[in-house]
Amino acid sequence: MLTLHANLFPAAGLLTVCLGISTATPAAAAVREVHGDFTRDRSADFTVYRPAEGVWYTRDRVGTVILKQWGLPGDIPVPADYDGDGRQDWAVWRPGAAATSGFYVLPSSGRCPTPMSPYGSGCAIQWGLDGDIPVPADYTGDGVADLAVWRPTTGTWYVRHAAGVLALQHGLPGDIPVPGDYRGAGKAAFAVWRPSNGTWYVDGLPPRQWGLKGDTPVPGDYDGNGMTDYVVWRPKLKFPTFNSGPWSSFRLRYSRHLSLRAWAGHRRACRMVRTVNGGEVGSWQ
Repeated sequence: MLTLHANLFPAAGLLTVCLGISTATPAAAAVREVHGDFTRDRSADFTVYRPAEGVWYTRDRVGTVILKQWGLPGDIPVPADYDGDGRQDWAVWRPGAAATSGFYVLPSSGRCPTPMSPYGSGCAIQWGLDGDIPVPADYTGDGVADLAVWRPTTGTWYVRHAAGVLALQHGLPGDIPVPGDYRGAGKAAFAVWRPSNGTWYVDGLPPRQWGLKGDTPVPGDYDGNGMTDYVVWRPKLKFPTFNSGPWSSFRLRYSRHLSLRAWAGHRRACRMVRTVNGGEVGSWQ
């Protein structure tokens, strides 16, 4: 279990969220947490992907559990709305040789989106090479996630969408791809976060320094304004006045006032308990 504490600084556009980590937390390699609305009820469902089994476990807002077997050991979960029906699709990206690496999608609509082809009970397409990082997102603004990978050796983005193929060099070896709609344009922008200097490089925007070496970027729309926020997760931050144990911290830079309750509702994973020292306390379960 994770315990959550937040300090709000609305005037500065800054939110710090601290998570205390229990020793009972399962190994990261055993289960991968994924997010999205798989049931089309307009709320994110609790979902985990178990790599050893290739099984997705989804629990909706009323407690119904859905199991989907889709994936093989070694696959990387990449859920997104690939068919444009408003629901997350169960999907994986399979690293390997050029003939087998690619996206394998189980579309909720039952139809294969262009340019994918039928594969078993779902769809598939070869896209990417071993060593690439899958970065599916809606780069064209048509409401459909595009098939995309980022190549760390060259910093090149390769996007395949319904109308064709796009390749763009943006980033350097050692960067971390963090695509998102940082401009509020209704589509994802090519973006990377550079661990060496904690700077975000978003295509079409000036560089923004936010984060330190050792942080992990976790961008997302935390304030619900339709734009991606610059967010990093900082491990081993201590708050002795609040708790004597180790803490981890989220650092957010956003564009408008934000309450933690709104943030928690967006993530659908935090049960608020009480107010302490002007912040909020809850449990992440």
